[in-house]
Amino acid sequence: ALIDTKVSYGDNVIIEMGTAIHTHSKIGNNVFLGGDALIGHHNVIGDHVLVGGNVSFGGSVVVEDYVSLGVGASIKPGIRLGKGSVIGVGAAVIKDVEPGTTVVGVPAKPI
Repeated sequence: ALIDTKVSYGDNVIIEMGTAIHTHSKIGNNVFLGGDALIGHHNVIGDHVLVGGNVSFGGSVVVEDYVSLGVGASIKPGIRLGKGSVIGVGAAVIKDVEPGTTVVGVPAKPI
C-alpha cells in the first residue's frame, strides 16, 4: 500500500496490497480497504466502512459511517455517501447518495 503524507487513520483498519491513500485523507475506525483501491486527496471515510477492491474515490469525498462499496465502484470528486448506504459493484457515483440508499449502475441510481 502507498500511504501519502498527512493521512490519519483509526483503530482496526485493514489496508490490502496495492491500495493508495492520498494526502490529507482521514480514515475512521473498523475500516476495510480492499486491494488496489484508490483514495483521493482530502477524503474523509467514517467508521465501519467496507471498500471493495479496485474502488476509486476522487478528491474530497465524504463517506459516512456503515457504508459498503462493491468491487470496482467509482466515486466522483466531492460526493457524499450517506450513512448506511450501499454502492453496487462497478457503480459510477456522480451524485450524492442519501443515507440508507442502495445505488447501482452507470451512472449509479437508487434501487
